Amino acid sequence: MAGLGWRVSGRTLYRIGRGSEHLLHIPPAVAFDAALYDKKREQFDSLLFYDTETKTTHTIDAAEFDVRKKPLDRGHGQQYFVPLTYWRSVQKERGPEGPRPV
Repeated sequence: MAGLGWRVSGRTLYRIGRGSEHLLHIPPAVAFDAALYDKKREQFDSLLFYDTETKTTHTIDAAEFDVRKKPLDRGHGQQYFVPLTYWRSVQKERGPEGPRPV
């Protein structure tokens, strides 16, 4: 997966990256690699994307992501996306609690 990385920890799938490069602009959305998502799905109950540029944390329950996800392939492999309107977004000074991807 592109970006600074991802990791499953504490029943959350974390993804960290620069919003200008790793958020969809049209529509405004967060996307996750479909193969990774399907492979790891039983290991998490929520998803989190942390935008390192704006210091914004976007979260969604995995069950809601499952219902609202749409397939997408814009040249980076098959992905699933959900528009930002369905995510909870909080801007703060520090990054998300949890492990840093390796």
